Amino acid sequence: MNIGAKMELFRLRRNKGVMGVGTLIIFIAIILVAAISAMVIVAMAGNLQQTGIATGMDVEDSVATGIEAMSVIGSDATTDHTIEDLELLLRVQSGSEPINLNNTVILVDTRTTSQDLEYGGVGTAASGTTSYVVSYVKSGPDQENDYLTRGDVVTVYLTLSSSNGESERIRVRIVPRLGQTTLIEFITPSVMNDNRLRLWP
Repeated sequence: MNIGAKMELFRLRRNKGVMGVGTLIIFIAIILVAAISAMVIVAMAGNLQQTGIATGMDVEDSVATGIEAMSVIGSDATTDHTIEDLELLLRVQSGSEPINLNNTVILVDTRTTSQDLEYGGVGTAASGTTSYVVSYVKSGPDQENDYLTRGDVVTVYLTLSSSNGESERIRVRIVPRLGQTTLIEFITPSVMNDNRLRLWP
């Protein structure tokens, strides 16, 4: 083999070596990119799973948590045949989380007025038209003032901002911070002569 042939053979081998190193570098780079991408995807999947679990728990609490109304009594109807005070008998729904009354608002709509009432503490008689009070008729195993928990039965006392006569529609909404809104809607009796009247159900 002459010198020219040997030089050509050496050049070919060197080029193959260089190409092999380049291919190896590209292959390693592809592996690194794939590994990083896999790590990112796994991390995102973990975050999405945690977010989904948290969202599911929030939705479950929102659906299961709420207040159940048992009855509504109206009073002060003897003299002028109008309702001025309401007594709502309430308890939590089955499976409900405890409800903080400090974060629970009662909205009352009548033909002429609307009012928002905030929690005013424990008591047996409403003292104004901007707040409501509660009295624990029955205490559950986890009873705590200012909360409505499993087994509790409370009477809510509130005063309407206007006198409501016979055959008038009244809508009461109980809105906790977390959970379902409880809607109570009724029409006052066509004849009201008693001091205490059962209005709902």
